[in-house]
Amino acid sequence: MSDHILVNFQTLHQASQDVQTSANKIEQMLSDLRQDVTKIAQSWQGQAQQGYNAQQTKWDQAASDLKQTCAKIAGSLEQAAVSYQQTETKNAGLWG
Repeated sequence: MSDHILVNFQTLHQASQDVQTSANKIEQMLSDLRQDVTKIAQSWQGQAQQGYNAQQTKWDQAASDLKQTCAKIAGSLEQAAVSYQQTETKNAGLWG
C-alpha cells in the first residue's frame, strides 16, 4: 500500500470546469424541454393541468437540487486543487 498522494492540479481544475459545463448544459436542455412541454400543457385543463403543474413543480425542485449539487462538486474540486497546490508550494519552500 502506498503512503503518498499524487495530485495533478490541472486535472482537478479541469474536472471542476467540466462539472460546471455539464451542469450548464443540463440546465439548458431542461429549460428547452420545459418550453416545449409548456406549449402543449397550456391547452390542458382541469385535472390534467393540475397533475402536470404538480409534477412540474417536483421536476423544477429536482433540477434545482441537481444544479446546487453540481455547483458544490465543482467548488470542492476547485478548492481541492488550490489547497493541494498551496500545500506543495509551502512544502517546497521548506527546502530553501
